[in-house]
Amino acid sequence: MDKAMHIQVILWLCCVLFNAYGQIPEEACVHYSKPGDISIGAVLQMRRNRPTPCQGGISTLGILYSEALIFAIDNINNRTDLLPNITLGYDIRDSCTSEDVALWSAMSLFTDPCLIYNNSKSQPNIIGFIAGGSSSKSLFTAKVANLYKVPMISWAATSDELSDSSRFPYFLRSVSPNRLQVGAIIDVLLKYRWLYVTLVYSEDPYGINGARTFKYLAESKDICIALSVSMSIKPSQTEIDLFIDKQLKVPKSKVIVIFASSESGIGSLLIRNMKEKNMYLNITFIGSDGWGYDIEKSSVADYVVGSFFVRDQRPIDKDFMRSFNQFNPITAKTPWAKEYWENCESDPYCPFLVFVLSYMGSYIMLCIDIFVQALESILKELQSSSVSQEMKSLSRNITGEMLLPHLYGVELNTSIGTFRFDEIGDALGRYSILNVQAGDDGHAMAEVGTWDAKEINNALNIDNIQFADRSYEPTYSLCAEFCDPGYVVVPLELNCCYGCQKCPNNAIVVNDTQCEPCSITTWPDEQFKICLDIIPTFIELKDPVIITMMLLGALGLVGCTLAGIGMFNYRNHALIKATSKELSGINLFGLFLAFISVFVLLARPSSITCSFEESIISLSFTTMFTPTLLKVVRIYRIFQAGNKTAKRPRFVGIRDQIAFSTLLISLQVIYNFVFCCSAPLREKNAVSAFQISCKLLFFYLGRFMKKLADDQYSSVTKGSTSIYYIKYVQTTFYY
Repeated sequence: MDKAMHIQVILWLCCVLFNAYGQIPEEACVHYSKPGDISIGAVLQMRRNRPTPCQGGISTLGILYSEALIFAIDNINNRTDLLPNITLGYDIRDSCTSEDVALWSAMSLFTDPCLIYNNSKSQPNIIGFIAGGSSSKSLFTAKVANLYKVPMISWAATSDELSDSSRFPYFLRSVSPNRLQVGAIIDVLLKYRWLYVTLVYSEDPYGINGARTFKYLAESKDICIALSVSMSIKPSQTEIDLFIDKQLKVPKSKVIVIFASSESGIGSLLIRNMKEKNMYLNITFIGSDGWGYDIEKSSVADYVVGSFFVRDQRPIDKDFMRSFNQFNPITAKTPWAKEYWENCESDPYCPFLVFVLSYMGSYIMLCIDIFVQALESILKELQSSSVSQEMKSLSRNITGEMLLPHLYGVELNTSIGTFRFDEIGDALGRYSILNVQAGDDGHAMAEVGTWDAKEINNALNIDNIQFADRSYEPTYSLCAEFCDPGYVVVPLELNCCYGCQKCPNNAIVVNDTQCEPCSITTWPDEQFKICLDIIPTFIELKDPVIITMMLLGALGLVGCTLAGIGMFNYRNHALIKATSKELSGINLFGLFLAFISVFVLLARPSSITCSFEESIISLSFTTMFTPTLLKVVRIYRIFQAGNKTAKRPRFVGIRDQIAFSTLLISLQVIYNFVFCCSAPLREKNAVSAFQISCKLLFFYLGRFMKKLADDQYSSVTKGSTSIYYIKYVQTTFYY
């Protein structure tokens, strides 16, 4: 089956479908054309799609686009340096803002089933066409381009799905794809650390593919999507209310990214409803290029102050804008323009809005310039290979298939730089970053920066920003607490939310998530980022506290000395003998060492003095408590033996007691010596297991003292010793 037969079959199927589900509206057959040696087709949204296809009013953008196309082609035909001796024609068709009608209209450019409505007698030679006011319609019209092997250029379709050159080999676009636009949005979020955001997108190819790309890039950049909501093209009030309820449950998400097509109106609807419900939550909106045009002039302008909108940068033709300012019912050429003026009185925005948006006509003019440069290139190539034929006759041999590679080679100098396609027919991305700002004269959409995909690292240059609530400080959109120095970030139960947890005083914070203790000779800095060497500070002997300690220590030494002299002078006194004067002397010597340790502790720190300090403290304890332990054990053994026999127990004599005391104290001395030699600088005091065992045995045997008459003195001794020793063990084993 040849190509012509394929076309006839598809047209017949289209007729069958339209007859089965509804007839083709007569308005869809209305078109405007001008014959030429070569013609460019156009499928524009001339009528709105409400309530049924082609039954709505005339589209303002359709009027603007059609007038821009006619202006551009007329200018080219009037020039002698472009396409000399060749007349460029056009054929404008109506998509009625409907995917189905767009498909029909695109096919009618090549095989017209509506000849009775045409103002031309023959089918023009279409070598390419402009279509695709949206991604959804482009998916249909791009299939027609494939079928007829004719290049199609879209000025507004941004869906990444259309970048698949294997499915759409004849599709090109003068606008950048969503993936680059999403990159610009992501960079805006990262610049202001908006890492906890809400995503809303329309359920059409534009919104779905944009949201998919956004989610992928957001995850790679550690941006958390707190809430992701899709909405139908025409969202119901229930959908909008449901979204608002969900948004209220994530109050820390202060940034809402809206990826919606112009047909859906989702962005404006959401903002209007949020304002009506008094949701003044200091929210910043980030809008894609599919919506938000002239929002600064709307009733919700005060609600979106500080919001950002991404707009694809395109050259503006000021000649067209000046010419279009003269647009009136007399200069109207197309049948749609005439109807537009006829119904203008019933539209409050007519004709004001069409003049406000006149700059958008340049989008269509860029597509025409691309086609013209490609035609220039292919005609020069044909002329160089065929000397005898004229340009006019050569132009009749041009086909869309021949024109396609020349379109890929176009390099067009514009007011914003050189335009070219990449290897898959997409325009290289360059975006303007717009910021809604409030001033004395009302609200304005100010261009505050640019984003260029061709620059290294996709540089984002932004300045002079006004944020939400007319503030010049960025909104905080992060579900995390600001942790003070010395705190680490820890995850909370709510997704993507983090809290703070304090580290130990001797630890630094590593990567904001881990506490790492400093060594014994270092201490964290004020920010708990690094461990600094501890600078030794020496005791000032003139300090009143130190003076008091030395006086008390001296008094203790004097008291021990006087007590020793008294015991020696009255050594034969019955009371002194009853206390085991030899063991009491050892007790007194241990107490003497304890008071000496006060002066040792005040000495200048060094390896030797530190070791000596720890040794003398443990030695003084052992020296004080060993005789007491032996006294208690001796009494205990005597009383226990008295219950069984009158024979005196062994090893209870004074010589034996002195020998045992000497042995235990010697073991402590040996332990201290070994400990100091093996670790001069250490993290634990020189307390031995032997020393602790002796104390525990002493308290156990102390229960026996309840039977003695001096129980009250024993209780005081045990109580005070217990309190002191518990504190001693606690500080000893702190690490």
